[in-house]
Amino acid sequence: MRNPKRSPYAFFEDRRLRWIKEGRGQGSGAEYRPWLEVRNVKSSGRKSRMRGILHDRVMHLMSDLERNAVLYFERQPQVTDIREQFPLDRDITRRIARAMGVSHPRDPWTGEDIVMTSDVVVDFRIASGKTISRVFSVKQSEDLLKHRTLVKQEIERRYWTRFGHTWKPLLDCTLRRTQYFNALMWAREWFYLPIDAGAPLAVWTRRCELVEAALVSGKHATLRDLVVCLEQEGGFGSGDVLSTVRHLIARQRIAYDFKLGEPSLDMVSSAFSACALNVGVAA
Repeated sequence: MRNPKRSPYAFFEDRRLRWIKEGRGQGSGAEYRPWLEVRNVKSSGRKSRMRGILHDRVMHLMSDLERNAVLYFERQPQVTDIREQFPLDRDITRRIARAMGVSHPRDPWTGEDIVMTSDVVVDFRIASGKTISRVFSVKQSEDLLKHRTLVKQEIERRYWTRFGHTWKPLLDCTLRRTQYFNALMWAREWFYLPIDAGAPLAVWTRRCELVEAALVSGKHATLRDLVVCLEQEGGFGSGDVLSTVRHLIARQRIAYDFKLGEPSLDMVSSAFSACALNVGVAA
């Protein structure tokens, strides 16, 4: 039989103490480190490591649904922080399980009570200027038909209710809008500019100004027309106009309706509009 201590997926007390010492599940913003990283979870979903845009750190996401949840929340102006794989105090979840008359979730390898986690904790700044946290459990609808999943959800709900935070499930019926989220990713991939490998920041800044000015002018019928015109006028290499458009959309300097899906070169240029509020160019 395989030694569970050699498995990256197994949970045991020594590993819990080591993770606490490493700072997992602690901090906020760029300093936050999730309790579970992709190498620690045996998931049937597609796991991913994604560079955050609210705070420049690597995010560990256990499925496309979790990734889509992050894609959605990070573009909301009132969202100030997103923490994934957030740990729950095990002493409290054990007490809640006992009060419910159910067994606490355990590791199948070791039989030890695990540290439960919430998929996504989102901080919102509300009108008063105060920051509140809301917690989301990202699930497929079919999982809610499983009794054990419902038990875990109820433990999690009661946990966050104790702390006065809103908790709710976020289901695949909301997070599987493929066209919408593909378009978000299309833009997001250019949130950070490849300064080290390509043109200096001053060149990209000028490109952004030229693209915004071209959109404001309204002279170009389609995205293709805009690309061809700016490439002919100079200052752009092949593909640089489209990359600049993607960056400006990602930075919310150009407004675009992601429900239209990933843009095509034949899309009318009026689908894009320069915003009054510039957030700046950044590498």
